[in-house]
Amino acid sequence: MTTAIEKAGERKLFPEERRAAILGILSRQPKVMVNDLASKFGVSTFTVRADLDELENEGKLRRCHGGAMSVAKTMKVEDYQKRRSHASDAKSAIGAAAVQFVEAGDSIIIDTGTTTLELAKHLVGISDLTIVTNDFEVAAFIEAKMPEADLLFLGGWVRSGYRYAYSLESLRSVEHLHVDKAFLSANGMTVEDGFTSESYEQAQLKSAYAHAASETIMLIDTGKYGKVTFSGFIDFDQVDAVVTEETLEPAVAEAIQKKHPGIELISAR
Repeated sequence: MTTAIEKAGERKLFPEERRAAILGILSRQPKVMVNDLASKFGVSTFTVRADLDELENEGKLRRCHGGAMSVAKTMKVEDYQKRRSHASDAKSAIGAAAVQFVEAGDSIIIDTGTTTLELAKHLVGISDLTIVTNDFEVAAFIEAKMPEADLLFLGGWVRSGYRYAYSLESLRSVEHLHVDKAFLSANGMTVEDGFTSESYEQAQLKSAYAHAASETIMLIDTGKYGKVTFSGFIDFDQVDAVVTEETLEPAVAEAIQKKHPGIELISAR
């Protein structure tokens, strides 16, 4: 089935949109060919080759004869169920601590992730919430346990082995939203690189979430500190609070607060 993203004749995409769409195709199949992409997007093979060269320079794909291959197979991506069970007590504690930021009547974004799912579980009893998410489990929990809440689920393509959806249409939708708070997760966190994601598509959506929110709260366990994964999406100066299960090392906390003096560092324990 050809999607609106991949149809050539409807609208010429901007270069960044076209490159994001190429990466989206590579998230569903291991290889793309220059001629096929030129036909899909209604551009020249020269333009497609330039796109692929740029994406390879950014480390987001690997060029091969006549096209490009996904680098996803070489990336260490943990299985969803393993991530869900890993440090479950820490994730639950983070979710319980983060709920202090949610007030009755808030509009909030809940990012995909096993830690943000724990936040969703602690929202029961808070009235008049509007919740935006692209995570299946978060949406299912809200629908089952909080039927009075207004729920906006962002659809799209499903990444194999994970429980979230993504599409350029959902990304564009988020760019038109204005919410009170965004609760985001990350696969890595360092003072130098800020917060990073294993998925380029998710990094795009996380960045859009942050821009749509008046406040951005990061939920992340301390085991992620010191890790830099595939794609950066936000730095500390764009974050209002970081909630962890344990207190960060004093030197780390000091370095973070030097970058953003107003940031709140919340420890669940």
